[in-house]
Amino acid sequence: SDIVVIPGNLTVYPEFDASRVLYQLNIHEGASLSLNTYDLTVTDEAIISGHIIASAREKISFMDNVNFEGASFTPVFSHINIDGTEDQLINLANLSVYYININNTGGTVRFVDGFNAAEFRTETTTANVNMKFKEGATYKVRNLYLHGSGATQNIALSSLLPGSKWNFNISGHRSVRGVDVSDCDASTGLLIIASGSKDSGGNINWDFSQDLKVWIGSNNNFHTANNWSPSGVPDASSRILIDTPASIIINQELELRDLVLGGGAGTSTLVVNKEISVKENIVVLNNGILQLNKPTVVENDFYVQDGGLVNHAGPQQTEANKVDLTILGDLVVDKDGSIDLTGSGFSNTYGPGCPTVDGSGSYGGLGSKGGGDYGVCYGSVIAPVNIGSGGRGNTAKPGGGAFLAKVTGSATVDGKIMVDGTHEMNRPGSGGSINLITSYLYGYGMISSMGGSGYTGGGGGRIAILLSGVDSSFSDFYGTFRACGGIGSYSRGGAGTIYLETHGDGAGFGKVIIDNYNINGELPTLFPPSDAPEDETINAVFHVSNGAVMSLTQDYAVGDIWLASENAYLDLNGKTLRVDAEEHDLPPGSVRGDGEILWRQSSTGTIFKIK
Repeated sequence: SDIVVIPGNLTVYPEFDASRVLYQLNIHEGASLSLNTYDLTVTDEAIISGHIIASAREKISFMDNVNFEGASFTPVFSHINIDGTEDQLINLANLSVYYININNTGGTVRFVDGFNAAEFRTETTTANVNMKFKEGATYKVRNLYLHGSGATQNIALSSLLPGSKWNFNISGHRSVRGVDVSDCDASTGLLIIASGSKDSGGNINWDFSQDLKVWIGSNNNFHTANNWSPSGVPDASSRILIDTPASIIINQELELRDLVLGGGAGTSTLVVNKEISVKENIVVLNNGILQLNKPTVVENDFYVQDGGLVNHAGPQQTEANKVDLTILGDLVVDKDGSIDLTGSGFSNTYGPGCPTVDGSGSYGGLGSKGGGDYGVCYGSVIAPVNIGSGGRGNTAKPGGGAFLAKVTGSATVDGKIMVDGTHEMNRPGSGGSINLITSYLYGYGMISSMGGSGYTGGGGGRIAILLSGVDSSFSDFYGTFRACGGIGSYSRGGAGTIYLETHGDGAGFGKVIIDNYNINGELPTLFPPSDAPEDETINAVFHVSNGAVMSLTQDYAVGDIWLASENAYLDLNGKTLRVDAEEHDLPPGSVRGDGEILWRQSSTGTIFKIK
């Protein structure tokens, strides 16, 4: 029965400490309400002109009319549920939301303005759902789930003004059946295939006659015609769905129109051992496992949804298998989706960073040893492509794999991209490679190339993220980068490298981060790495922090350097570090080892740097 009004022009605004059910809610302009991980239900009218702040997967349930005109919304992963039992007017005022679920089966839901949603869903095969959309408005949705009855078409979508178009822009996965649609212009997005559905006229870019090609096979051969319904080997015109328990192998080069994997009750695994190209999307759903062992081209978007997994084969004795993606649209990894290549790198006793006698693998940082010599740090800092090295000795384990992606659009990582060494047993491997080139990076997830943890810690791997968008910034990514060494009960691994570059930095002028996450130890990150391009970091700015040690094995050149914490070290090791910056203080970290730092000489004239 509570009527809650939150006025503007206050200095302190409310924050939930428990889930709440309110009768009415009115948030004035300039005011805010923080849900703080708790759910909100409004049983009567909600007028929101201020700011609602979600921070996790809060459920926001509206049981009557709601108006967001003039409002702002921080959605994170929150769910908006339309839960009324009578007619509802919904004005989301063209805001971006995460998830919209329509549960109203007692009245008509009228959307009086557009919205932008990661997912739009309604599912019922018994009750009727009636939705009307504002003529001329645009409803932009990534993933569309409309699951009604193929016999009765009990989910209706139509225009508020019959005969006038409303716009549906669907960019991702489309799962539509049992609907009755009219006056919908979906031409700005992907084709919507609606099985068991009714075309009531005025629809553009809908197909009510075509069905997906669905896996029904009894063996694992993708290329057998009778394994598909309708029968026939999929080709460049095929939109395929694999949602039953199966382990299927592609062993011929292939072109497809669209690929959807998973979504069923059991695990659907697709192993890709040859290059493939997909004209529209690849979508990996819950219980889907996509193993990409060879280069893959996606001409639209690549989605790893909640419960979906992408990996490559491993461990391996040679660098035969990597996830190597060219995506002409966007890459999206949902909160509970993952690209996980942990332990898919070099097998134990293999790799250039494997120690000679006993210990953990090295790559970006040194892995710790139990005897003999260390492995070596190897490969490119700015453009890493190698897999991580395995450990050697008692119960040794493999290194991390390699994820390489060129994304024309944006990358949103709310879940995980991981190429860690295996975190178990005695002598684990190093982290592997993450090399991502994209216009923009968004999300709240984890991007990790950590050395494996065990008795001795593996060396951290290498991460490189290059943003090509003109106004790109890493401040748009709220997640975590991690390339630290592995935790060892006997000794710990050295930090790997993280290279971050924006369009504004210019090629090669980005930031190299050596951060060991306060896994304090003496094992360093060695420069120059073996097999690295000469002078590749000559213009890069180095930031060493949190238990990391940067150590020179030869004379070396950088753009600038900062020792950003008290437990950060530069070990000159009798060598010369040339720094293309005017001299400045390095503390709070410390310099040790004989050698010298040669700074750029100051000048009273004008210095022009051409990038």
